[in-house]
Amino acid sequence: MFAYNLRMAFKSFRRNPILSILVIGAIGLGIGVSTTFITTQYLLSADPIPQKSSRLHYVMMDNWDPNRPWNDSEPNDPPNQITYRDMVAVMKSDIPKYQGGSFRASLFVHPDPKVGRPYKVIARMCFSDFFPLFDVPFEYGNGWDRRADRAPEPVAVLGYKTNQKLFGGENSVGRSVRVEDRDFKVVGVLKTWRPLPKYYDPHNGRNVIVQTLEELKAKTYMPDVNVARILGAVIILLVFVTALGIVGMTSFPVTERTRQIGTRRAIGARRLDILRYFLTENWIITSLGVVLGVMLTYYWSS
Repeated sequence: MFAYNLRMAFKSFRRNPILSILVIGAIGLGIGVSTTFITTQYLLSADPIPQKSSRLHYVMMDNWDPNRPWNDSEPNDPPNQITYRDMVAVMKSDIPKYQGGSFRASLFVHPDPKVGRPYKVIARMCFSDFFPLFDVPFEYGNGWDRRADRAPEPVAVLGYKTNQKLFGGENSVGRSVRVEDRDFKVVGVLKTWRPLPKYYDPHNGRNVIVQTLEELKAKTYMPDVNVARILGAVIILLVFVTALGIVGMTSFPVTERTRQIGTRRAIGARRLDILRYFLTENWIITSLGVVLGVMLTYYWSS
């Protein structure tokens, strides 16, 4: 019976292709849009390191001329990064248990010629306290110590993907990797680590502003979170309206096929058989719509 209902459902689709496509598109669009915005709101409102967010502080310094602010549109806001001199001065403080400056750099890694040609990576130049400060997870080894900072020693911690590419995922602690024109000793390999938001690099970033991660996150992401919430409410309304439209579009073929239903009833079909047929037809349409929605969500989220 199920195979018969499937065959009849596909015949119905061929008779009304435009209506079927509209219903599938409405379901897919509703699922794709709502899921994408719910995911965005979740990511923006998430706390990537809840055990420390109230104790991590992000320091910003405004050393610009008061008459010529760094940002003319927001004159009270300090620069989103501090200078190297200010960073070195802050690092001399013995108040915090852990502290560290860091910045991004584009560097060329030179693997073994058997592995591949040199390629560019985004590296994080940092101090030893970076790893305990942000609870960075390690697959192999650990970060370096403060003695390596003072020297400084040519040491490096590899990301999971970089270690996979250079050393096939093996424990590479103690081996060397050439970065630019210098050899670095590998002291650790990270596990897969991609926190969202990227709290170790707010980049929203003589007056000094010290903010906790909670305060910085609220200031930086709250406008986006509010927009996501408003859009979420609009999406819920759109989904409701779409659902009403789907009900109308799926009810239309039923009223159009009253003669067919009467004929099937006359030759012995039960009400349950008629119901199963329409449920099968709607199940196929819904399944196709869900698949379309998942594809749209994946495309928009990526």
